[in-house]
Amino acid sequence: LIIVSLLLYKCSVKRFDSSKLLNGYVSFNDGSNLVTKRMTAEDERNILSILDGNKLFHESLSCGFGPEAAVIFYDETGIEMPIYFAQDDCDYVYSAQDQMFIAVSDADIEVIYSILARYGLVFPCI
Repeated sequence: LIIVSLLLYKCSVKRFDSSKLLNGYVSFNDGSNLVTKRMTAEDERNILSILDGNKLFHESLSCGFGPEAAVIFYDETGIEMPIYFAQDDCDYVYSAQDQMFIAVSDADIEVIYSILARYGLVFPCI
């Protein structure tokens, strides 16, 4: 009974699914303009592999999430699937499509930040 309960709990947790996301670009505010830059396929894969399968959760965080610090992907139908990064350097990501947050480890967020820095998005960016 305990094993069945644990399996039901594990299966009921919603997780971030990146399997249908493609063609990412970085979006950020450079102080006066909203800048967008196309990402390489390798950088897309690296960011998505970090986020894929992570638990999604509801919360009221005040870290400053929005298009001023984002990676925008598209699904197979062409719908935008934004991923917003905390602008104040906390280790959370917001999946706008899921309307839920993703906790990211310190090590993983540093990898993501180093990728995004190549495109001009540097954290913190408030």
